Amino acid sequence: MFPRRARLAPAVTLAAAALALALAVPAVVVSPAVAAAPTPRGALDVVEVHGDVVSVDGWAWAGVAGPTEVHFYDQARGNAWVGKVRTSTERPDVARVVPGAPVYAGYGGDFRLPDGAHRICAYAIGGSNPLIGCRDASTRKITLRDVTVGALDAVSRDRDGIRVRGWVWAPQDEDGLGDVTITDETGGKIVELATVSDGVRRPDVNRAFPGAYMTTGYDISLYDGIPQGDRRICASAASGGARAVVLGCRTVTGVGDPLGAYDGLVSYQSGQLIANGWAFEWSGQPTSVHLYDNGRFLASVPPTLTRANVIAAYPGSPDANAWFARLSVPAGSHTVCAYAINAPAGNNPTLGCRTVTVR
Repeated sequence: MFPRRARLAPAVTLAAAALALALAVPAVVVSPAVAAAPTPRGALDVVEVHGDVVSVDGWAWAGVAGPTEVHFYDQARGNAWVGKVRTSTERPDVARVVPGAPVYAGYGGDFRLPDGAHRICAYAIGGSNPLIGCRDASTRKITLRDVTVGALDAVSRDRDGIRVRGWVWAPQDEDGLGDVTITDETGGKIVELATVSDGVRRPDVNRAFPGAYMTTGYDISLYDGIPQGDRRICASAASGGARAVVLGCRTVTGVGDPLGAYDGLVSYQSGQLIANGWAFEWSGQPTSVHLYDNGRFLASVPPTLTRANVIAAYPGSPDANAWFARLSVPAGSHTVCAYAINAPAGNNPTLGCRTVTVR
């Protein structure tokens, strides 16, 4: 309730009344203007399909601190809700070209969709919620008829590790290769060594399987985490959520052991033998060749010479790779065996045995 105004005396002039009325009017307070919310920015960079799973990647920034939400709708299904993600991955490329954008402006996510054609659209949430991109995608649920086929062609020694080669044709995968997992299953214990997802050219597979991509091969060299000795190496492939298919297993001998050869043993005069060959370790550790005569230790010979043909056959091998020994033995038949000694420890592979008669 407003207070009752006092009755004016007759002596009050019109001017005084006007002044009094003016003083009774409350002051008008002007509120400060509210700043407009910044307009989010961003992009939908990639939409990939693996069976009935759609993977999205891109970046967004709402112009304020903290992560930015990105919402996804399927325009091909009447703007049906697909899902949402929040920025959390590093995108230094965005931070370099968008003033003020944080490094963690990237986003990524996976959504399972019904079979069919889709148009995935992304909206950066904040302020006006702008559309930041749309991409088309077609999904198809993986069925039993989408069979992954392939093989483990070869496992060989490669320096101090192994080289694994083969091929895979996965019709349900976008690039036709899927993921090939390499495992060490020596002694029944399974140790995962690597996963291969980049294919190499295999035109022979393309000819055998019409429609297969050219890059259905895998070829990888592994050095870390592989113990020395004989190893049982296996490969399997899985794609698009399908059950893994075993491609095969191979045993490779002497991983990490010295390489070498026993080239010759000759009797060149009474009571004298000459033995020669080559040996080295990829690690560069000094090695030696031990010679045994009919099971009796005869000599330890270090590789101190250089064989150009060995370096040509094994690029990167040490220059000191050849060995040569003069041996004094009694007359009679001698079977001399050579062993490459692993430094500092490990297998000592035999380089072979040779028999000669000394007169």
